[in-house]
Amino acid sequence: MTDTSGGTLPDTEQLITLLTGTFSAEETNKGMDMSYISVFRPDMTFSTDGAITMGENQSPFHSRGTWTVEDAVMQFHFTESSVPGLAGTDSGNQILSVDLRTAVFRSSNGSEIVMHRVPADTAASQGDGR
Repeated sequence: MTDTSGGTLPDTEQLITLLTGTFSAEETNKGMDMSYISVFRPDMTFSTDGAITMGENQSPFHSRGTWTVEDAVMQFHFTESSVPGLAGTDSGNQILSVDLRTAVFRSSNGSEIVMHRVPADTAASQGDGR
């Protein structure tokens, strides 16, 4: 739906519709490997559950909060998190592309994050927020 080589993103309402649902992702940040599932609900709340792996150590984590889209940036406000220091903070990821299957972001630290819609979540793309 979007062109990552400089094409135009959908408008804010369409971005919110496309980003509502359940997505899985894996990323590496500062020597940590993370795998997680994020649920972005139509009431603009989110939850993320996953695991952080550093070397041989793996720790589960969770975060909760609210989200919005402003100027092609997905903004997060963390109200709760098992990650020390994250609750009460804000973060944003630039939206590079999004369609019914995949969302690609540039994080605040400059890394690219690719999130894949969870296949069983086809109803979310129709707006019921599961």
